[in-house]
Amino acid sequence: MSLTASVIFDAIAAEYATDIRKDTFLTLAEQRTSLCFFGTNYTLAIALRAAHMISYSDRGGNSGNISSQREGDLAVSFGSINNNRNLNTTSYGQDLLQLIKETQPGVSVGGDRTFNCN
Repeated sequence: MSLTASVIFDAIAAEYATDIRKDTFLTLAEQRTSLCFFGTNYTLAIALRAAHMISYSDRGGNSGNISSQREGDLAVSFGSINNNRNLNTTSYGQDLLQLIKETQPGVSVGGDRTFNCN
């Protein structure tokens, strides 16, 4: 059984499962994610990117990892960022970075090609 990006998104980012922006972020993530690179992990990569994007958008433009939080008198501090469009700033982005590191683009010589990357 193949899971859709939406089903995976709901499982990994349950707090956003009913968010009205979910489909928009899934569409944006699909446009920015390569089937040829991720292969069988394509839908997982879309879900992780969408979860990262929606989570990141809730920061109101604040970048960097949250380095400290306080509830009384509400204070949030952000650490420094890198130039990687802030994938390190959410747990979903960090999971996507790990998936990128683990992904080895496949090479097919003859036989059945699962993905047409030409």
